[in-house]
Amino acid sequence: MLWLNIFSILLCVFIVAALLFVFAIMPKMKKHEWTEEMKKYRYAHRGLFSAELGIPENSLPAFRAAIENGNGFELDVHLTADKKLVVIHDSSLKRTAGVDINVSKVTYSEIAAHGLEGTDERVPLFDEILELNSGRVPMIVEMKADGNTDELAAKVAETLKSYNGLYCVESFAPDLVFAVKKIAPDIMRGQLACDVRRENKNFSVVGNFILKNLLTNFLTKPDFIAYCYEDRESFTFSLCRRLFKPTEFSWTIKNAEDMKRAEENGASVIFDSFIPE
Repeated sequence: MLWLNIFSILLCVFIVAALLFVFAIMPKMKKHEWTEEMKKYRYAHRGLFSAELGIPENSLPAFRAAIENGNGFELDVHLTADKKLVVIHDSSLKRTAGVDINVSKVTYSEIAAHGLEGTDERVPLFDEILELNSGRVPMIVEMKADGNTDELAAKVAETLKSYNGLYCVESFAPDLVFAVKKIAPDIMRGQLACDVRRENKNFSVVGNFILKNLLTNFLTKPDFIAYCYEDRESFTFSLCRRLFKPTEFSWTIKNAEDMKRAEENGASVIFDSFIPE
C-alpha cells in the first residue's frame, strides 16, 4: 500500500538522520592521559580575582592567588599584532582598561601602557603566567582568535611545547579546536559550548544551533566538553553525556550549592565570585 511505503521511507530517513546526529556529537572516546589529574582540581575563572581587594581578572596577582589557594585556573589568550600571546578575556581593552583598542591590531607595548581596572597591573604575557605557575597547578587555556585561527593555534602549541606542567586548551570556535587537533593532536583540547543567544541576540542563529548542539564534535574530536552550567540540561548535551560519558568542565559556577551539584554529577568546575572551601 502507498501509505505503508511512504511510512517506511520516512522511518528510514528518520533512522539515518538520528544515526548521523549521534555520530556528529561524538567526542573523542579515548581519555587523554592527563584527564584524571586535571579533574582533581577546581579552576578559578580568570584567576582568583577580587574587585574588593584590587585584584583584576586575568592578572598576575589573580593567578598568584589561585596558586596559593591550591586552585587550578582558567585564562584567556589573544595574539597581538607583533605576535605575542597576551592574557585578556575581551578582544578590546574597553571594559578592563577603559580604552577601546583591539588587542589583535596593536603591539604589546601599546597594550601594556594601560592599567587594568584602575590599578597599576597591566595585561600580562602568556609567558609570564607560565613562569609564575611553573607547573604548580593545572591550567585551562581558552583561545580567542580574531581572524588569525591557524596562527594563534600554532603559537599556543609552540609556547606550551616546552612548558613542564598540566594544562588543556579550549575554545568556543570549533575551527580553532580543529586547528589544534591538526597542529598538535597530543594537546588535551576541549569544546566550549552554551546557548550564546540567551544573552547575545546578535549571534548567528545557525552558529548558535551548531555550537549548542555540539555538531562539530565529529570533526574536532574534543577530549572534553566545557558546557555552561546554566544550559547543562539541554537535550543534546544530556544525550551526549548519557551515550559517551565525556569529560566535563562546568562553568561558571558562582556558589557552593551549584558547585556541589556539578561535582556530584561528575563535572569539574570553573568558578568565580566565591572561594571554595
